[in-house]
Amino acid sequence: MALKLVKETSSGATVAYWRISSGVHYDVVEQRLSAGVLVYVNEESRRAEKTPVRDMISNEQPLNVVLEGAASDAAVKTGDPRGALYGVLKALPFFAGSEDC
Repeated sequence: MALKLVKETSSGATVAYWRISSGVHYDVVEQRLSAGVLVYVNEESRRAEKTPVRDMISNEQPLNVVLEGAASDAAVKTGDPRGALYGVLKALPFFAGSEDC
């Protein structure tokens, strides 16, 4: 599960593959689910286990994704809350026009 969206980094490189890290953190007391957002040149570089791109694209680029409240609890109970976190990402203006991949 990932998002495809072509963007240019501050150094001029093109990136196109966005995924939520497998290190999802859930705070039971705060009912807060969070994870890092990783970006790669493309899906092939991700599958080849290349290092995520670290260049910033803009101040709007999300480095983390957060889901809070009852929705976070419901997402955790599915066994893999990343689907709900992708929904949060897709709702951000930064990811307008992104595609599931």
